[in-house]
Order: sequence, then structure tokens, then C-alpha cells
Amino acid sequence: MLVADLLETADLMQKNIVRAHTLIQSFKNLSVSQIVDTKETLGLPAVVEEILALFSIQARQAKLDVTFTHTLPEPQRTWAGYRGHLSRILLNLLTNVERYAYPDGTGGQVAVTLDTHTDHQGPHFLLTVRDWGCGIAPENVPHVFDAFFTTGRGKGGTGLGMAMVYNLVTESLHGTIHLESAPSQGTTVTVTFPHIVPD
Repeated sequence: MLVADLLETADLMQKNIVRAHTLIQSFKNLSVSQIVDTKETLGLPAVVEEILALFSIQARQAKLDVTFTHTLPEPQRTWAGYRGHLSRILLNLLTNVERYAYPDGTGGQVAVTLDTHTDHQGPHFLLTVRDWGCGIAPENVPHVFDAFFTTGRGKGGTGLGMAMVYNLVTESLHGTIHLESAPSQGTTVTVTFPHIVPD
């Protein structure tokens, strides 16, 4: 009995060490100043397609049907920004869909769309990730971007992913992020950022 208890204790310790390591790495990533990326001039639709290709194996395993659409004419596809930061943002949003919108491999639809609009601040891109999954309880929606807030501790959530996304969008891309959700109706996240990200 003692050996079994020791083995169980050792197993729990190992799992907690792994979890602590993940938490520390995520916390380090939360600080945008620690994330280095190079500004490039890119064709934004092609970049989004590349990021979705990176997620394609994970999507298949989770039975997610991810579609991407845009109606940008050629002259409006150019983006001066940070490929790495955008990858972190989009992959994190897609991972959240997998983990929370369609849990336990139930699968479902995910629509990624790209559009553009111009206001008094100049031309901006709108990148939207929409699912039709479980949705988020109204009392939790205001806290989605708070550090350490998560409803998925048992699913590997640290509560740092969406806080990191918020910081990357607002600080690195000089943009905004907006989330709408309702239980059983899904979630829509819209990221807005300028065609030319300031240095």
C-alpha cells in the first residue's frame, strides 16, 4: 500500500510540475515586451491562410470545420505588421474554440473572415473568428480578457491565453478586440487593427 501511495504522490507531483512550467511560460508570454517580432509588408489573406494551415491537423483531430473567407480587392490586401503576433492571436482564438466551444471533440463549424473598413483613424482590417458552440455565460463575458480568469482549469486552461491575446492586439498591433457570446449560441471575436501598424 505504501508503494502505491508513493507512486500516486510522485505522479501528482510530476503533473503539478508540468502545470507550473506551463503556467510560468504562459505568464512570461503575457508580457508583450518579452515577445520579439519583425515588422513586414505582407499579403494579409495569405498570412491568415498560412496560420490556418498550421492549425489544420489540430482542427481535424477536434472535428472542426474551419472556413476562411474574404472579399478584399488586391490593393487592399497589403498589411505592414507582425506575422508572429498575428499567429499567436489567431492560433489562441482557434484553440479556445476547440477547448471551450466544442469540448471533448464534439466538433463543429468555425468561420474566419477578413474585411476592411475606413474611419477617422484610417483604414483598418477586421479579422473575425466565429463559432456556434457552447457560448459563454453572461457573467463571465466581462472577465474573458482578465489574467488568470478561466472556466477550464480541468481542461488545461491557465487563464492567460486571452489576456495575452488582448495585450498583443492592443499593444503590438495597436488595435482593438471585441467579444460577443451567449450560452448555446456561440461566440464571435472581432480583432480590428490598422493596415499599417505603427512602429
